[in-house]
Amino acid sequence: MRFLKKKYLKFTSKKSEWKIATTLVDDLFNINTDIDFSIDNSIYEKARFVADPFLVKKDNDIYIFYEIMEDKGVIGVSKLEGNSWKFLGVVLNETFHLSYPRIYKIDNEFFMIPESNAINEVRIYKATNFPYKWEYYKTLLKGKKFTDPTIIKWEDYYYMFVMQGWSLEIYYSKDFFGEYLPHPKNPFYKKNKKFSRPAGDFIIKDKTIYRPIQDCHKYYGEKVYLMKIEKLSPNEFKEKKYKLFLKPSNKKWNIRKVHHFSFIPYNDKYLVAFDGEGYE
Repeated sequence: MRFLKKKYLKFTSKKSEWKIATTLVDDLFNINTDIDFSIDNSIYEKARFVADPFLVKKDNDIYIFYEIMEDKGVIGVSKLEGNSWKFLGVVLNETFHLSYPRIYKIDNEFFMIPESNAINEVRIYKATNFPYKWEYYKTLLKGKKFTDPTIIKWEDYYYMFVMQGWSLEIYYSKDFFGEYLPHPKNPFYKKNKKFSRPAGDFIIKDKTIYRPIQDCHKYYGEKVYLMKIEKLSPNEFKEKKYKLFLKPSNKKWNIRKVHHFSFIPYNDKYLVAFDGEGYE
């Protein structure tokens, strides 16, 4: 049935590129993706598509950073004004491809760690005029094609989860800015397209970490699962599949691919962002 549905949409509908949606939810563990788009490639004349959204709050303002695909990936930002997003512009453009612009607030300053695997590095950029201007600050890892680096502080350490060659690798450090050491049990899920690739923001609830992952074993952007981390230390890592988290929808949003999740608390609810590609 899925194959027939895909063929039907292919011949009767216009294919849409990756777009970003946002919604308010009461429960982060139950998200309905049947909603309208919020940001698409019409925001910017050079954009082929937009993806990898990350939500950030500064004072009373809310921003969303994301990849804009031109001839290569650049990083753009929009600001929430009322019930819509106002595009503020491209804020980071390198000679190489950028995506997955995860933002971190450290000592009241903002830092971005985008994916920069085109140059075999994990880089930090510092906001010198948030959200508009970012400057290269430091390289955390180098020498491999590190994909979708995501850092979480847990107990006494910072842990960086990153995919390398369809395997999960973990690095840890006492300091957010490094030195990051490889986990002694690397790699995890060796050459596994189902559980290796990060998919955005971790959720911490009741002293437990939930890690979103992209399931790409059949095709890229098939669905997103939540993994429940049971052990995480410089010597141990253990997790198990918790639940199917995001999946394609064929109602309001005819997406056939979905691969990313971000959230922030908002007025006793959660503002959630995700992306999708499909037909319209």
